[in-house]
Amino acid sequence: MDRIYHDALMAHPDACAIVDPQGEVVTYAQFDRRVRATAAWLVERGVQRGDRLAIWLINRPDWLVMLFAAARLGAIVLATNTRFRAHELQHILSQARVRWLIMQTGFRKLDFAAI
Repeated sequence: MDRIYHDALMAHPDACAIVDPQGEVVTYAQFDRRVRATAAWLVERGVQRGDRLAIWLINRPDWLVMLFAAARLGAIVLATNTRFRAHELQHILSQARVRWLIMQTGFRKLDFAAI
């Protein structure tokens, strides 16, 4: 775990860690609980140390939660731009030899699952 994050969590668990786009405050303690739960979810699905994991999510707290959860497991994260379309995504995922793609099903008018 990142030392700065750990120190902030231990010293100020109820302090603001991040603010989401809707203005919701997420404390270090809340963020840590989400990271732990997400790491457990990844393990249940078979993610292991060294696996390459592409994150194809919009910029929200869930993106950071997934990043920290993957890092906790020792997975390698590939940040994937949500503006990519099928041919771009396919090229990047194959070149990076990604084992896992974490994505949302849709956002606004974008249907990520269809892409």
